[in-house]
Amino acid sequence: MYSPANKIVLVTGASAGIGEACARAFAAAGANPILCARRLDRLEELAAKIRRQFGVRALPLALDVTEYQEVARTIENLPPEWREIEILRLVAEGCSNAEIAQSLFIAHSTAKRHIANILGKLGAQNRRQAVTLARSMGLLDLP
Repeated sequence: MYSPANKIVLVTGASAGIGEACARAFAAAGANPILCARRLDRLEELAAKIRRQFGVRALPLALDVTEYQEVARTIENLPPEWREIEILRLVAEGCSNAEIAQSLFIAHSTAKRHIANILGKLGAQNRRQAVTLARSMGLLDLP
């Protein structure tokens, strides 16, 4: 059975209603939500409540999802600790640094720096060991 524990989920419309309910449900299951909506004040309050109540990370982002360029720019500029899991997933799929950079619309040097950070955080000597450790920690669901 799938578990969102230790995963990063992006929740739109998170400042109220079903978006807020989804954010809380994911956090209750151990996921780390990125909370998106237009009202940053409400998102910051929700993020603080989620952190206290569920002990997970929560990142509030003021974002209008109808604005494609704004969404792309926001995702591109996520703090590294929120971006590196995606890079680790691509490493697990066997992607090269160049493929990762192309897939995520980042510079080759940025992909390389993220991978070095991931190796350091996991205490891994190489990409294969990082993937093995990440799987054993439940960070990756790949076979």
